[in-house]
Amino acid sequence: MNKKIASELAIGVILLAAVIVGGIFLAQDVRQSFFGGAAKGENKQVAAPIKPVAQPEKKQQAAVNDPENGKCVAKLYEGEASLRGTYELTTIPGSTKKDWMFKIVKEDIEKLPDPAKEEKNGIISSLLFIEDLTPALAAKLKKATEEKPETITIKGFYLDCEGVSVVSIEPARLALAKYIKKTN
Repeated sequence: MNKKIASELAIGVILLAAVIVGGIFLAQDVRQSFFGGAAKGENKQVAAPIKPVAQPEKKQQAAVNDPENGKCVAKLYEGEASLRGTYELTTIPGSTKKDWMFKIVKEDIEKLPDPAKEEKNGIISSLLFIEDLTPALAAKLKKATEEKPETITIKGFYLDCEGVSVVSIEPARLALAKYIKKTN
């Protein structure tokens, strides 16, 4: 084999290997940034707590029950939390309409953002509406009982001032996008 061809071949192989290794590292970085650092095989229990979505500074510091103007400020949170509960057909608070709601067990209310734990009319609401519920997950949740609650991992939480709070199984910015406009 010609020495010139052999050296060009060696350079080509080295460049190809460098591109492949760089692509692998780039793909891992993109996956970590998209999934928040939790790859498929990693333990989901060590996920970051639910925290507020970045908003303008003034809105970020506003309390949910704003004492200055006496009105509630809606908030959108993202992060991960595993919640146990049952799926019940119940009357929506403040309405006469019935819908399927996820009712959290009392011990897991502590996993919600602080403003969601505040009392409304003397009670802490344990009802959540799952925005991006799949038929398979709905069937699984309907089998849950109070003695054997089902666990879901939420990635988004929208604190609604007037009705039931909304959660998402998918990342908050995707599943709860329509609520982002309401918080700004």
